[in-house]
Amino acid sequence: MNNRLLLLFALILTFSCSLKTEKYDLAEIGKVPVIDILGRDIMIPDTVHKVLCVGPSSIRLVTYAGGASYICGVENLERLASDYPHRLAYPELTLKPAIGHGKDLRPQLIKELLPDVIFMSTADMNEADDLQAMTGIPVVTVESSNPGNNMNRFFASLRFIGSVLRTSAEVEELIEYVGSQLDDLAYRSQSDTSLDRPNVYVGGIPSKGIKALSSTDPDYAAFKFIKAVNVAAEYEAPSVSYVGRNVRLQQLIDLNPDVVFIDASGIPRVLDDLRRRSSLVKTMNAYRQKKIYVVWPDYSRHFNFEIMLINAWYAGTILYPDRFSDIDVMAKADEILAKFVGKPIARDLAEVWGPFRNLLD
Repeated sequence: MNNRLLLLFALILTFSCSLKTEKYDLAEIGKVPVIDILGRDIMIPDTVHKVLCVGPSSIRLVTYAGGASYICGVENLERLASDYPHRLAYPELTLKPAIGHGKDLRPQLIKELLPDVIFMSTADMNEADDLQAMTGIPVVTVESSNPGNNMNRFFASLRFIGSVLRTSAEVEELIEYVGSQLDDLAYRSQSDTSLDRPNVYVGGIPSKGIKALSSTDPDYAAFKFIKAVNVAAEYEAPSVSYVGRNVRLQQLIDLNPDVVFIDASGIPRVLDDLRRRSSLVKTMNAYRQKKIYVVWPDYSRHFNFEIMLINAWYAGTILYPDRFSDIDVMAKADEILAKFVGKPIARDLAEVWGPFRNLLD
């Protein structure tokens, strides 16, 4: 009898412990732990249906990762701007509820939309933690730095988003495609004795508004992809140390690039430069040889990696015409855009920014 009582007592104890364990885990049922780009440990739903994107580039990265259909609301700027590739690919995003912008985010509106996860870029830990505390919704951070300079961080963010949205297969396909594009560009522009490598410059780079000819990017990604010699990178003055910084016009004349590319957003100011300072500008090799070309803006509310690639292919056709003779730039642009934002919208972008062209023709 005693043995039976002991057995019964053990069964009751085991059953009660299992109930306690089940109760303890109840709050975490349906959730999984993730570690975001800043190294924060966050519990998120194991299946995500709706997301919000906060901060420059977050919505772009989510779109690249195949997540446009998950977005349930947008920041105010996303409803106003007309030149974001992801917006042209998915015009329905402009009809999503607005959640404020920057320091004026509206936590109550965010909560009402009931997103499963908020992706946040250009954030530090405190900003992400504060938004999570205010909304009660998991906030995970993604990288928003220049992908042309930090490809590994760019890929890591895409893979992280893919793991959250369960679009990892699409992400890996995109990453493989990027690798093949960069390899092809590098192969076509590799150095050999028959290849003359001209000095190049890009002007009109936007920084808090449209800019003139002297606004440049010493680290211009499209030039790096095709191994072009960026004269601004060779100039070691601190005034050309990052995107949207200026060289003095006389410095640009001294650098004397053989070919100049102009960011389409800066064309009005650049044309004004050419009119007002024509006697100076006309001394440049690029002007005298009529080699000033228009590229699309690769910086529009942060970096557009798909445009960086497209610009590289276009610049390749200009700098190395024999090696890129088989490339139809608009067809290549459609191919790249379809991979990144899901739709071949090159013609739509050309309507907004104008075509690739010689500015002096």
